[in-house]
Amino acid sequence: MASLTLPTATPWPVTPVAAPRLVTARHAARHAAARRAVAAAAASITKKICVLPGDGIGPEIATVAVDVLKAAGAAEGVTFEFEEALIGGAAIDAVGEPYPAATFEACKRSDAVLLAAIGG
Repeated sequence: MASLTLPTATPWPVTPVAAPRLVTARHAARHAAARRAVAAAAASITKKICVLPGDGIGPEIATVAVDVLKAAGAAEGVTFEFEEALIGGAAIDAVGEPYPAATFEACKRSDAVLLAAIGG
């Protein structure tokens, strides 16, 4: 039976891994205090979201997405203010253009834009 010889050097660099750090009660207390401070700061956060449902299945998607954001915000202590605006085929039907100036202004006033679906 032939013996197997393993190379002593590897063709790739080997990075040493640090030993796991022992978490003391003092460290855990500091970490818990930091989490409470972040949660307290998040409790006072209000974000404005411009919702662009669009057309087709967009309004259905937007409704569910807003519900998810409300639930996530409640869990994290963040409040959302939602403003809806027209875009896409719904905007063409309503005002004759796909991206009205009013929609652009609503998006600029917001912290984030939630675009559901557009196309027709």
